[in-house]
Amino acid sequence: MNQTIPALKKAGSTLVLAIVMLSISSLIIGSVVGLTTQYSNDLKRSIARERALFLADSGIRYAFSQLKAGKDYVVSFEESQALFSDTSAYDGADWGFSSYPLINVAGKTNRLVVVGKYADLKQCIEIRCSDTAEGSQVTSIFKKAVYEGDPGSTLTFYNDDFIDGPVHAEGNIAANGSNLPYSEKDDTSDLSLDEGEGWQEAGTLQTFSGPLSLEEYNAYIDSVDSYESHFNVNGTYDPGEAFIDSEGNGVYDPGEPFTDSDGDGIYDGGDSYIDRNNNGRYDEGTDTVVDKGNGRYDAGESFTDGSGLRDNGQYDPAGGYYDSDGRWQEEYTTTERVLKKWGPWSWYVNETVTKSCADWPAEQFEDLGDGTYQPGESFVDIGNGYWDEGELFYDDRNGEYDIGTTARGSIYGMDDPAPGELEATGNNKSIKPSDLASMYYHIHRDEAAPTGAFQEWGHDVAVTSSDFDGYLLKDTSKPEHIFIRNPPTSGSTREDNETVYGRSYTPIYYTDKEGKRLRDSRGNYIRVDDYFLEDPTDSTYNSYDSSKSIDGTVNTAPMYLDVKENGNEKVYYVEGNVYIHSPRAYSMRFREPGTKITIVAKGNITISDEFYYNADYPEDINRTGMNSSVVEDAQDGLCLIALKNPNLFNAPSGNIYIGDRQFGTGGSIHSMLYAENNFVDNNVSTSGQPFISIYGNMAAGNQVAINRNESTRLDVTMDRRVNDSTLYLPGLPPPMTGDATTVAAKSESWEKVPGSWKMVLYRDLDF
Repeated sequence: MNQTIPALKKAGSTLVLAIVMLSISSLIIGSVVGLTTQYSNDLKRSIARERALFLADSGIRYAFSQLKAGKDYVVSFEESQALFSDTSAYDGADWGFSSYPLINVAGKTNRLVVVGKYADLKQCIEIRCSDTAEGSQVTSIFKKAVYEGDPGSTLTFYNDDFIDGPVHAEGNIAANGSNLPYSEKDDTSDLSLDEGEGWQEAGTLQTFSGPLSLEEYNAYIDSVDSYESHFNVNGTYDPGEAFIDSEGNGVYDPGEPFTDSDGDGIYDGGDSYIDRNNNGRYDEGTDTVVDKGNGRYDAGESFTDGSGLRDNGQYDPAGGYYDSDGRWQEEYTTTERVLKKWGPWSWYVNETVTKSCADWPAEQFEDLGDGTYQPGESFVDIGNGYWDEGELFYDDRNGEYDIGTTARGSIYGMDDPAPGELEATGNNKSIKPSDLASMYYHIHRDEAAPTGAFQEWGHDVAVTSSDFDGYLLKDTSKPEHIFIRNPPTSGSTREDNETVYGRSYTPIYYTDKEGKRLRDSRGNYIRVDDYFLEDPTDSTYNSYDSSKSIDGTVNTAPMYLDVKENGNEKVYYVEGNVYIHSPRAYSMRFREPGTKITIVAKGNITISDEFYYNADYPEDINRTGMNSSVVEDAQDGLCLIALKNPNLFNAPSGNIYIGDRQFGTGGSIHSMLYAENNFVDNNVSTSGQPFISIYGNMAAGNQVAINRNESTRLDVTMDRRVNDSTLYLPGLPPPMTGDATTVAAKSESWEKVPGSWKMVLYRDLDF
């Protein structure tokens, strides 16, 4: 019995050992499986992280290249997927990259951030980039002739309206047969000029690499005549435009063709001719002679001899004749029968009398010319094969890709597009107003720059009640002397030897949220200050300069604003409402050509009178032809910005009112206009208000809510000096990143800051 116990113990030990080993083995297998699973998950996350990083790096390269090309570089995750030709490696996963608007760091330096995503992993990359271009960037809404930001509204035009420049509405556009510009057709017809693409400029039919004859030039003009309203012109010669070649020295050089002709139908070494093979000389049988007379008799020309003394075989001009000796005679003698009287008797005798030839006309002749060039005669310079400054050209393109009429909603009622144009159908990219809060207009530029402020932030000149003891400020050392404050609403008063005339307007008072008027410490109601753009320091105050009328009427005879040097190229921040409305003049103008200012009103802007730039205007223009298209070589610049006043609870603000509610006048406005809220009519549909004509632009953050009918024409001509940066206006905000903007065919001046590429944590992004 006792001998069996060791065997049992041995068997039991073996069993225990087997169980222990089995347990250890299970633990090992479980650990291996767990480790394998963990490794597999880690591997997947590692692959996802690498793919997300790859997508972020691809995105930063794409965004920067788009930025340099002046194109839309803000892309969503969904939009980014369309940029990849082969996406099979990403099937089944949530992937892509998203680029974000530039974040200003300091001056012209900005952060460009892109997030790459694969599955649930995100990798972030940023670079610093700097805009090396001189001058300021201009927001895309100032690059639109007309802009409306309300997605729920319809921007309406009528048949007689015409708009020269891009139009955009976040809602709908009802064209009603008006002349709105179409977008130019690029190679892929996607309203975006991609790298390497070409396009046909609107309305053009041909591209010319060399000079044309006069006949060819005129023939091309005739062929595109019906498309003229579609041209996006810029007033300068662009490659491909039709031109006639000349040296452009403005003087006649021996050997050059001129208009004289001898009338014999052949070229005689001086007649004007059409140089068909452009070799600079007349070729018999090839070139065409232009026969014209010079308006006077020249030796050799045929004439009709007169009778009597003039039947002398010589041409006799007016007032006389040549005698048989070839001497010029202005009197002649003749025998006349004269009646004589003496007392009751009378009789006739023959007497010789002298008479004048002053009333004798010139003999008729065939005007042939003298075959030589005479000063004052027209001539054509021999060309060099290229277009030179001053030579004739046909301005039918501008060298840029133009986006015409776009909308987020629908577009209807447009006429047929011209060659090289796309149908406007709506559903275009969104364009947002600028971030005006980041402009910090209420802060003077001498103060420290606020965090995140845009480059052109702040104001130079504050227009506040502290400057005014009464209505007027006649201290020309202060730039704000071009305003008067709170004039009477009727009658007139005297101040500082000037008459301050009343005008029709309604003061606005501050209230609490319940609408109760607020009072100051003296118990007086607190009103919003009203500032009228008038210069009491100028000699034309309360009058106008009739000698500078554009169309010969008082409507365009200006009352001047004499902006001094210390007030030029400045931002004026007005704490209140601004009016262009005088009771004594119909229009205003800067006294000094070259004046360029921006006026920002914390409130409303009312334009009841006209404002004209110093510019070139047609000499024969009349009131009916006064529109925005007649402005040539404008020398001034004015920008008017209406900001919302958050302290006005029961009164509108941020609006631009157009028209005169008393008389319905105020038609021509030369200015860049931006209403943070609305454009509003001020009694414009009257007989006294036949048109609203704007040379500049009109952009509304909300609506162009002008209540007018078809009898009140709206015409807007985009001031392209702003578009191409040849006009500097201070204080214009930069574009909202990602806006669909007008794209130039050249790169912008963006540069990457060396060594600025780095990875950042998604959770650390501050947007």
